[in-house]
Parts: sequence; C-alpha cells; structure tokens
Amino acid sequence: MKQKILFILSFFFLGMALTACNTSGSKSTATQDIPAIHTQVAATIIAERTQQAGAEAIAKLTEIARSTPTTASQVVPTQASQPTDTSVPPTPTETQAPTATLMPTATLMPTPTVTPVPPTAVPPTPIPPKPTAKPVPCNWALFVKDVSVPDGTVFIAGNEFTKTWRIQNIGTCKWTREYAWVFQSGSQMGADKTYLLEETIEPGETWDVSVTFTAPSSEGIHVGYWKLRNQNGNSFGMGSDADEAFWVKIKVANPSGVAYNFSNHVCDATWRTKDGQIPCTPDGSPRWDVPKTENAASEILEAGYVEVVNSPKIETGRKEDEVAIVVHPDGSDEGIISGRFPLRKIQAGDWFQAAIGCMYDNPKCNVTFKLEYQLEGGKVQSLGTWKQKYDGSIQNIDIDLSFLAGKRVVFILTVQNNGSSEGDWVFWLHPRIAR
Repeated sequence: MKQKILFILSFFFLGMALTACNTSGSKSTATQDIPAIHTQVAATIIAERTQQAGAEAIAKLTEIARSTPTTASQVVPTQASQPTDTSVPPTPTETQAPTATLMPTATLMPTPTVTPVPPTAVPPTPIPPKPTAKPVPCNWALFVKDVSVPDGTVFIAGNEFTKTWRIQNIGTCKWTREYAWVFQSGSQMGADKTYLLEETIEPGETWDVSVTFTAPSSEGIHVGYWKLRNQNGNSFGMGSDADEAFWVKIKVANPSGVAYNFSNHVCDATWRTKDGQIPCTPDGSPRWDVPKTENAASEILEAGYVEVVNSPKIETGRKEDEVAIVVHPDGSDEGIISGRFPLRKIQAGDWFQAAIGCMYDNPKCNVTFKLEYQLEGGKVQSLGTWKQKYDGSIQNIDIDLSFLAGKRVVFILTVQNNGSSEGDWVFWLHPRIAR
C-alpha cells in the first residue's frame, strides 16, 4: 500500500514539475520505469535552483550598475547565457534594460578648422645644357716655367741679364721660322723688339726662348710683356683665350745711392752749341712740345735748347716718374748741344747711370749721344757714344768710374744731330753718379 501511495505522489509531483517548467521535451510514456522518473525529478529540482541563482545574480548586478557611476574605463558585463535545459525560465523582474548610459559617452571635440596653406612654389632645378666642346686654337702657348731670372730678381741698374722662358706649343699648328717672339708693352729694357724662331716647334713640343736685357737706370720694379706672332702678323699667347702675354719682371737697385744728380745741377753746367753759350732753363717750363709751326719753335730749332722736365713722356709712350734733362741741338748740319758740369771727386765704386732716347711724338729724331770726361788740367776723353732714333726703345747707360777714383773730374753731356735737327728732342733721364 505504501509503495502504491509513493508511486502516486511521485507521479503527481512529476506532472506538476513538467507543467511548471513548460518543457518542450518529449512526453513521458507509461512505459518508463521508476528510476528514470526519479532521475527526471532530481534534474528538475536542480534546474529550478540554478535558474533561481541566475535571477538573483542578475538582480544584484543591476543594483550595482544603478548605484555605481559609469566611467569610460568600465566595461559593460556581458549577460550570462540562459541554461539550455528544459526548465521553465523564471518570470523576469521588471527592470529597465541597460541603456546607452551604461556605455562611456564619447565627448565630441570640435573639428579644428584647417586653413589650407598653399604649397611653397619650388622652382624646378634647371638642367644645365651640355657644354659645347671648345675647339683647340691653332696658335696657343703654355708657360711651363722660368728657366732663368724668376720674377723679382734684383739687378744693379745697367747690368745685363738673360731671361729664358720655357714655353709649350699646345695649339694645333706648328710654329715655323716665320713665327717670332715680340715685345708688346712695358719696359723693353734694352732688348730688340723681335726675335725670329730658329727652329720649327711642333704641337706638344716645348721651346726655350732667351732674350738679353739691360736693367733700367731707375730703381724699382720693371716689367716687360712679350707674345708670339704668327706668319700673318697676328699675336697670340697663353691663357684660355690664347691672348695673355708672358713677362719679365725684375727689381733694380742702385749700388747704394746717388752721390750726384745732374738734373738737380743742370744750371751749374755751361751749355753751348756751335754758335756759343745758350741760357739754361731750370724751372721746367716746357718748350720741347711747343707746336713746331710757332715762331718760338723755329727759334729753338735754330739756336738749340736745354730744360729740365718732370715726368717726361718718352718714345715708348710711357710717362716716366723721373726727372729728365731735355735738349735740342742747334739747327745747323751736325748741330750739337753740350753741358759741361763742375769738377767732382770720384770715389771707388762710383757709377755713371742714365737712360737716353727721343721724346714722344718726334718720329724724325736721329741723334748721337756722347759722354765725355776731362781730368783737371787734362784733355777731353770719351766714356761712350750711342746712336738713337725714334724706334720705340731707349738705351740705358751704366759705366763703372772706379778707374777715376781719387781724381777730380769734369763730365760733359753732348748730343749731336745726324743731319737735320728737325725732331731731335732728346733726353738724359735721371743722369747721376751712383755710389
């Protein structure tokens, strides 16, 4: 009986549980045995307790969410998944579903206004044109080195020296014997104007050219410029355009100084022509460049003339910075003018120095210079004779007077015309006794 009652109660409770859970599982059949039923009842009880625990957890989390302020760093919990068994879910507590307030609210920053900046204009990099190959000149020279007398070599006035340049033919044309080494400008220093080549110089070959010079009478730096000249008379030289000159550059130093300057004592001398004594002009008033058509010029041509000229312009075209004694012989055939200076005692190491030539723009100039001396009570003797004409060059005089040391000597400066005296305006540039 008890067993029957227990069976009936178990069946009743099972039916109630199935009805409450509203399960969708399979309907039980009368053929199931009692142990299976007991197992189902136990599972139902466990499911109810699990569901109740889940509901309590959800309620607790909802309460925490309402009381705790949501921060951007909090993470919204994920809702627990529902059991997948056949138990009936509990009636949900009417709670407000989580809203967007549980999520961190993003603060929208204002979009910065971007002011467009125009790009800086960068000029395109120019592409340089390809250089055009420059043709090698036919006549072109290269300075290799100074074989002798490098720039700045010091010489005593009047001393001779030989300058040698080493030059290479870097053009495409050979230099024949019709080519020449020619003076261009500056100080000619007593050298010739033209030197013809003595051999043919092929392209690529070097050539040593030597010229003998005389150190000028005036102290200081002296430079002369030279070029080559081809068979057609065209000058050329070195440099990128084959037009730069070569040069000789020296420094002139007198032995020690000037013991006697003839220009400063021009009126201490007695000046004479064939017709007798003429007056001296010490104040430097220019007469030599008086137009030849004036009456005064005609008188000078006939009588002869002497004057002191500062910074004279000479036949080279250069205006010198020394003082000159400018003279003009009388107008007769082989007319002369001479100046006889007072006695001077000579010492060992004394030198007579001067430069001689024609004044500028006197192309008919043609004279003979003479330097003479006379010992006290003796006869007139010659120290030297030099012919000069208007050719663009001058002559330097440098004579050692040591053989007259200890003696009192009169010096005589003489100029004689060679035929007519027309254009015979000549100079003694800075005549002196150097010591």
